[in-house]
Amino acid sequence: GREALGELSQGLTYYRDTGAELMAPYFLTLRAESARACGLIDEALMSLEEALPIAGRLGVHFYTPETLRVKGVLLAFERPDRGEEARACLRAARAKAEEQGSPIGVLRAAVGLCQATGEAPVEHAEALEVLDSLYRRLRRWADGPNLRDAAAMLADRPRGPARGGGGSAGTP
Repeated sequence: GREALGELSQGLTYYRDTGAELMAPYFLTLRAESARACGLIDEALMSLEEALPIAGRLGVHFYTPETLRVKGVLLAFERPDRGEEARACLRAARAKAEEQGSPIGVLRAAVGLCQATGEAPVEHAEALEVLDSLYRRLRRWADGPNLRDAAAMLADRPRGPARGGGGSAGTP
């Protein structure tokens, strides 16, 4: 709760007092997730807004896909009036994860995009297609919460004619 958030913030301050910044985007993203869990949405957004420019300035983007994903999900669920920005963050998270060759990063961004595009049928269908492709590729090697989320979303999708021919889409 708030105690953990305070400890995380204090640890980040101590870290920065050493002059180090390399891990700051990672710690700021963790702080944002903790702030959201405490209901401190504005504080969470401020942490994310701080993390992305640091990563850009340092040219260190190992955590950028996750930072963008967290921001997109946060905006989608906590600031629905910023839905387009949320979807743009999630698309950017997916693109950055693809650029880095991180299938789990792509999967996590695709899950978030599916959650955030429920009201936009065309974009939601496209997100489900990406999710389906990733799920089919990754499920052979791993199981975990990300793949379980993907499987649940794919199981709940509406069925219809498959593209490029008759029949229906297969189940995951």
